[in-house]
Amino acid sequence: ELLKEQGTFVDGVYYCPHHPEEAIGTYKQACACRKPGPEMLVRAAADLDIVLAESYMIGDHWSDAGAGLAAGCQTILLRTGHGLQELEKLSPEQKTSVAYIADDLTDAADFILKNRA
Repeated sequence: ELLKEQGTFVDGVYYCPHHPEEAIGTYKQACACRKPGPEMLVRAAADLDIVLAESYMIGDHWSDAGAGLAAGCQTILLRTGHGLQELEKLSPEQKTSVAYIADDLTDAADFILKNRA
C-alpha cells in the first residue's frame, strides 16, 4: 500500500526456502535458487519478461552481488545493513566486479538513473 501511494508496485516476490544446514526435511539442501545462485533472478526474468543484462541486482551481501553477476546483471553493493561488514571481507577484485558501491538505496537509485541508456 505504501508503494502504491508513491506510484509504484512490486511485480513479484521470490525467495529460497532451502538451506544446506539449517533447514528441515526436504528444504535442507544446497540449491541453485539460494544466493549466490542465479535461479531466482532467472525465474523472475522469465516470469516478468525482464532483460537481465539491462537490470541491476542491489544488496548488502556479497551473495546478492554474486547472484546478480551469475545472472548477468549489473550489481550494486550497499554500505547500509550488513554492507560495511561485507565490504571489509571482500577482495579488491570482488569490489571492482560490482558496478557501484552505494551509500544507501537512494544513492543506488540515483546511480541507476544517471547511467541508464
